[in-house]
Amino acid sequence: MKTGWNRIVFPDGTVVEGPVVVVLDDAGVLLSWHVLAGEEAMVEWRGGTFWVK
Repeated sequence: MKTGWNRIVFPDGTVVEGPVVVVLDDAGVLLSWHVLAGEEAMVEWRGGTFWVK
């Protein structure tokens, strides 16, 4: 699943301002992320902050 967020925050406190795309597996585990550079298919926009656990 790909979701779009305004920012992502990592456990060490690092904040990346986006928009960013977060890719999760079916269990909700972070597989990857990247800064959104333009329109991208199959991204569900959530907005707000994604906190990496």
